[in-house]
Amino acid sequence: MINEIKCQLTEIGKKGLIIIVEDMDKVDLARGKDIFYVHSAQLTQLNCHTIFTFPIALKYNYQFTAIRSSYTNSFDLPMIRVKNQDGTEFNKGIALMRDIVRNRMDPALFETPTILDGMITYSGGCLFDLFRMIKDAADNALDDERDRITESDYKAAYRLLKADYENTISENKEDGISVEDYYKALVQCATA
Repeated sequence: MINEIKCQLTEIGKKGLIIIVEDMDKVDLARGKDIFYVHSAQLTQLNCHTIFTFPIALKYNYQFTAIRSSYTNSFDLPMIRVKNQDGTEFNKGIALMRDIVRNRMDPALFETPTILDGMITYSGGCLFDLFRMIKDAADNALDDERDRITESDYKAAYRLLKADYENTISENKEDGISVEDYYKALVQCATA
């Protein structure tokens, strides 16, 4: 099939084919190992350029070097900077995230522009978290039969996101380490 497509591309003056496989970063670790390690030969034998998203947990797995050797390049896509180290806003990053959202939805769905800006700031530059907050806020608005996201919808979505992150940080009671201690250590790392 790929060869047939490539032949047709040359007939219409196109150079080549690239296949982009998204959402592979969302598979669990066992499935990721199966896809990218066990079946790497099948993935790399496709007769075209391919881009796969990749589970971040697999990058920190002991088998990553073996996996990486099967593929040409790997790229880490960082979060988008929304704050400078001194805590001030990084306007270029905020504008970029605004543009990404505006390319996917009508900004009029937010009651005020400051709502989207607040979500961008609280996302910390993570697009996944930003779109999760937008989705949760939109669900909240729909539950209340509103067609626009309000400040209360945004705050509720932020609280959900924050609670999920807090739940992933377990308190280490045996060593006397609290969630607040983890936050303080993160702040120290970020400001050092």
